[in-house]
Amino acid sequence: MTEKNKILESWIMVEHLSEGDINLNNKVILTLNDLQGQDFYSLFLQEIEKKKWDQRKKGGVVVYFDVFRFQEVEDMLRVQYGLEKTDEDIRFGNKFSFALYFDRDLNFLTDMTFFTESAYIRYFKQVPHEEEFREFEENLKNQFSHYFDETVGEPEKFNAAMQKVLLRYGIDVTNCRMQITGNIETEVTNLHSFFIDDLEKAKRIKTANLDAYLYGNKKEHINLDSKKDSMNFHSHVFEQILQPENYPLGRFPSNTRHALSLMQQVAVNLSIGFDDNQMRSVNGPPGTGKTTLLKDIFAQLVVQQAYDIAKLSGYFIKGTEKTIYYNSASIGELPKCITENNIVVASSNNGAVQNIVNELPLIKEIDNSLIEELKEADYFREISNAKISVEWIEDENGNKRAELRKESVPGEEKFWGVFSLEGGKADNMTNILTNIKHIHKYLDDEYLPDQDIYKQFLKHYEEVKAIQAKIQKYADNIRAYREYNQKLEHVRANYQNGP
Repeated sequence: MTEKNKILESWIMVEHLSEGDINLNNKVILTLNDLQGQDFYSLFLQEIEKKKWDQRKKGGVVVYFDVFRFQEVEDMLRVQYGLEKTDEDIRFGNKFSFALYFDRDLNFLTDMTFFTESAYIRYFKQVPHEEEFREFEENLKNQFSHYFDETVGEPEKFNAAMQKVLLRYGIDVTNCRMQITGNIETEVTNLHSFFIDDLEKAKRIKTANLDAYLYGNKKEHINLDSKKDSMNFHSHVFEQILQPENYPLGRFPSNTRHALSLMQQVAVNLSIGFDDNQMRSVNGPPGTGKTTLLKDIFAQLVVQQAYDIAKLSGYFIKGTEKTIYYNSASIGELPKCITENNIVVASSNNGAVQNIVNELPLIKEIDNSLIEELKEADYFREISNAKISVEWIEDENGNKRAELRKESVPGEEKFWGVFSLEGGKADNMTNILTNIKHIHKYLDDEYLPDQDIYKQFLKHYEEVKAIQAKIQKYADNIRAYREYNQKLEHVRANYQNGP
């Protein structure tokens, strides 16, 4: 196995073993000590009735089965891989083997069944391959679903199903816990790592960025500390990064009176001009300007996409032999120069994605002097401010067709256009497709293309490039003048000191 695969396999192992933590000291994690005569049904309903429910949310109960010390798995892996114990201070917590979810009426929620890989290793004394583990968990879900089929409102059947689960793995109820929750979809969601598929994919690809991430960047480390003493020492580095030629040609149309801070501008220039082949990490608590600098990076990407589109020989996206799906009908394929400047904002924190996606198209975030021009540019403003939907209509022959609906929302317009949309869950993806359908209809039925707009854009683009080049030449002259003076001072000093 190559060094790269060893690193990735270790990472995958850590991702798997991080699942299933349970804090037995947490007061919301309840024991089953009050269980009477194996009557799980009555115990769960009794605890659920104590909860004050928000009827708009999906509440219920989660049962954690077979809680164990994680050190059991750690010791097993050390033996299997011949690893000696170290003096490191490793904190061993508790894990649960699997969790079953029920709504407030004790309907079994099959899709939320969760089995931890730590438990798999503990039960079967081996580390599973990814496909093997997924198949195992899917079979387990189907088995448990069969156990709890037709148990709603049937206490005896429900209790019998719980007994089958316990007997299957020889579990004692003293090693089980339960949690009553007002929102089972967000408060106690257990998910397998999002990164496993990507890590598996990383084994099959080779890029400079991936190697740099896994093995460390072998290039000389450049200090970008902006503290006064450090910055004075490394001023030449900041000077290079902040050269006019490294600035973006576009800015997000936010308040024009507020320029980016020094380090925000450094981050933007690094990303889009000075050294755009590297991964970047910008860290900071809320309100420190991370989204602000991202906006200017987005603006540059949009400008670059517009330039690449305007430079196309023809203004139509054509398909290829690879994209033919029926007879000669083909799906249009965007040129790579355009797609490589697309933007995806991703996070394991839904709120972080929602904040930036929802903020970008807000009119209130735009400079007052630019709002009317931005509206005239027409980023599908009417669609962005309307309540849109797709309704399937069935005619008298039973044939169905999609009919697009668009309703105006009363009040002042909130958005300047369809610039960003949230993805992820099914409802969000449906919303994206609905927007695309409405945009397609608008382009077909209402939009009047202006062929001159490409020439106008290129003219403005070249004008801005010329201004940038002029300022760069001015900066070069200043630098040359300064270097000449330094040499002159050196000669003068040598002359004064004599031979």
